[in-house]
Amino acid sequence: MMFDATRHRLRWRRPVVVIGLAVPLLAGCSANEPMPDADTTGGNDGSSAAISQWAPGPLGEFEFRIFGIVRDPGRVVELAEAGDRQRREMEEAISVCMAAQGFEYEPVFTDLAPIFAQVPEIPLDSRAYAATYGFGMASGNEPGRPDNQPDYEAWPDPNRERLAAMSPAQQAAWDLALWGEEQLGDYWDPQLAGCAGRANVEFFPPQEVASQFAGLNDELNIVRNWISNLELFHGWQDINNPRLSETFMAWSSCMANAGYPGLVDMISVWQLIDDEWAALQNRHTGNRDGYLADFEEFRQWELAFAVAHWDCQQEVNWPQVRREVVLDLQQQFVDQHRDELEGWAQYMEEQRN
Repeated sequence: MMFDATRHRLRWRRPVVVIGLAVPLLAGCSANEPMPDADTTGGNDGSSAAISQWAPGPLGEFEFRIFGIVRDPGRVVELAEAGDRQRREMEEAISVCMAAQGFEYEPVFTDLAPIFAQVPEIPLDSRAYAATYGFGMASGNEPGRPDNQPDYEAWPDPNRERLAAMSPAQQAAWDLALWGEEQLGDYWDPQLAGCAGRANVEFFPPQEVASQFAGLNDELNIVRNWISNLELFHGWQDINNPRLSETFMAWSSCMANAGYPGLVDMISVWQLIDDEWAALQNRHTGNRDGYLADFEEFRQWELAFAVAHWDCQQEVNWPQVRREVVLDLQQQFVDQHRDELEGWAQYMEEQRN
């Protein structure tokens, strides 16, 4: 099933895949929309949106300035390299901290900049991707591999052998010094998070919203949440826009005609996938005979489902509808809060300078 972070305890873990707040983010997703004259019909790969020309929406222009978002992909790689250097310094600080407590710790270096330089072989938002990977359920749960969970043992860690040679008591002491105390609930205290937590805050200090902009940030988060939900193809019921309801009903009708009735949005899509996956697993609880054949049947069903979903989105012109609705939401927010946004943007630019 899909990983649900809410089912797991809150505990500090090494920030191995986070560039850090010191490195601005790449422009993309909800803050940016294709230029009005961009080709949103896609190219030979079947992608639904142009990727060669991008421009921020009216709210995106302010978000660039407020949050220091970077537009140039080449600049993002450069900043990722700077983040890699900063993480190396953080790892050295962790090593010094551990040594002060009587433990040997070898810094763990895993550069992330090459990841940002990669270009996917198949565009994520394309019919080809849907036909190859579906929704990711079968491809993420291949027989013989863990159930769609990260393989932490495969992550390079020069301290693994050192830990394996320790007694259970020594391992517990080493773990406490590195990661700190177990922390439950929603609040995480870096001072209780061991050498790793304290070093992370030192090198990647959190950027808190200044009190005078807290209310505006709360309102902004509501709009951003609406936009993020639309990116994930749900949440249209929260937005008073007749065009959204018409589009989703047309998509639902298209999916019904394709053999998938009763769907209203992406949440119902995933519910159907989860139900089919659970039925497959239940049929083979304690009996794996024929599992591979049934798994392959599920995979083919999922791929066909994903392609139908993609086709129906194109039939109702979802990329264009979403773009126009998002731009309208952004414009409404800017019209209501332009002076406040400008003040926030100027304040943040001054802070960064």
